[in-house]
Amino acid sequence: MPETDCPGCGIVYTKYRPNDDIRETKTHIDQPKTAPNPWVVYIAVVALVAAGLFAYESYFSVNRASKPAKTASRVKSEGEIRLERIAQQFSGWDGAHINLKTLIKNTMNDPKSFEHVKTTYKDRNDHLIVEMHYRGKNVFGGVVTRWVFAMTDLNGNVLQILSEGP
Repeated sequence: MPETDCPGCGIVYTKYRPNDDIRETKTHIDQPKTAPNPWVVYIAVVALVAAGLFAYESYFSVNRASKPAKTASRVKSEGEIRLERIAQQFSGWDGAHINLKTLIKNTMNDPKSFEHVKTTYKDRNDHLIVEMHYRGKNVFGGVVTRWVFAMTDLNGNVLQILSEGP
């Protein structure tokens, strides 16, 4: 069998010919490959992570430094404070007036069947008129839609139920 040098690496190998009766051939591909030292790999990974964290921190510290710092917060007007005070009376989830919803659920035949439909209000300076539409089961188990008008103070307390409807 002819032996030749590998043009890529210079290792001597035997060319395999199908007609020859030789089953083993050595090529440069068969040379044992050594794995890199695990400590070298570990140190390389730690160095890459440290470099990434350093770059991340330096990027965000530059962005923080370029933004002007808040020296004084804006003073809210009385109208804004009033609107926030009114908004706190209503659920962020479904928009229902929180105390009116509790009052209605406590008077229902099946409080678990309560389903809020919609709520609106009118601001009357010293109080609110709240209109709430809701569904619930009646005594016979049928689902009915009802509405209620109520007067509430600016703290969210229900002062009076003005009217209710089927």
